[in-house]
Amino acid sequence: MKYCLKIFACLTLPLIVLFVTGCAKPAAWQNMAITKTELSTCLPPGSTLKNNIYVQEVDGGSETHPMWVSRVSNNEFKAAMLQSLKSAELYNPNSHDSLYTLKASLNKLQQPVIGFNFTVTSNVTYRLYKGNSNRLMFEKTLNTPYTARFSETFMGTERLQKANEGSIKENIKEFIHHLYKLKI
Repeated sequence: MKYCLKIFACLTLPLIVLFVTGCAKPAAWQNMAITKTELSTCLPPGSTLKNNIYVQEVDGGSETHPMWVSRVSNNEFKAAMLQSLKSAELYNPNSHDSLYTLKASLNKLQQPVIGFNFTVTSNVTYRLYKGNSNRLMFEKTLNTPYTARFSETFMGTERLQKANEGSIKENIKEFIHHLYKLKI
């Protein structure tokens, strides 16, 4: 019986240590924001979108519980969106001055349960309105996957966080590319 207890302790102790040291952290906005150099295209000259998009609402995110899994909060998603729109020369911080109002909804963050490489797919709906009105100018739902590899980090909680951040970043990048193509 003592032998079985020793084996059980030897097998479970490393798992407990791994669990305790591997607390989940929320996605960080700095890792989800797009920089100017990451955009492969530019805003067309004369576009009315230039410095004219006010971000009114970002919803659908959820807070991370340290003992559960990494999530993307509304605040972090909004901060990443604001910084990305600034980098893309689209953001206007004043709701009264801007020609367009943006609402973004994180509909789903499809996360793996287990695996070596974690692929997260974010599903986000973007709605662009004329000024502060209800006149919808553009609506698009984007699904973007991102895979964080086992070789990047051993810890599953960190890998999931990286996959969350990468998926949201790719989603925002794709959204900005759609905006650059708009003829409004």
